[in-house]
Amino acid sequence: MKRREAGFTVVELVIALVVVAALAGIGWVAYSRVSDNKNASSSDVSTKPAISESGSCFGVSKETIKSILGEPANNLQDLSDTGVQDIGNGDTAQTCVYTFAPGATSTNSFTIDLGKYASQANLVESQKYITSEGGVVEGLGDSATYEAKDAAISSSRDFVLTIRQDLKIYKFGISQPLNALTYNDASAQRALIQIAQAATL
Repeated sequence: MKRREAGFTVVELVIALVVVAALAGIGWVAYSRVSDNKNASSSDVSTKPAISESGSCFGVSKETIKSILGEPANNLQDLSDTGVQDIGNGDTAQTCVYTFAPGATSTNSFTIDLGKYASQANLVESQKYITSEGGVVEGLGDSATYEAKDAAISSSRDFVLTIRQDLKIYKFGISQPLNALTYNDASAQRALIQIAQAATL
């Protein structure tokens, strides 16, 4: 019987190279998945709410809001925040709500709402069905309007300051039951403008 000589045959070398290549491929796939997961985690962090400290939203603190809103906000509740929500086409939305009393709903609250759009076309499309914008307010963002109107369905009155800044639309709002109003159109407008000026737009 012929004795086998030391060393590897060409076939054995080819098999060894194929195995090494396969293991390298598996390792690369595993590494890519870990990297993707890390990147996804980083992306998640970047879309967290724009809150710099507890009770603050868009750079304005609960204490500042409470101070500007005055006596009607003596029992202003802690922040309830939706976080950044994907609303499609690359657009996002976020709403911060501070109710005026324990257990109150959004119809008795102060809110800050932000719509952030991926393009000018998206922003224009989002405004297509808005039929009234109120009166012009000077000196805020690229443009700003203020409107006060009754909401028949919720039996509340809504005071809303809308500010457009680049591809963002901010809405600063006060909503109160019609049978328990503590603001009028003028006092609500003054308060909302002051809060908007304190916020980071």
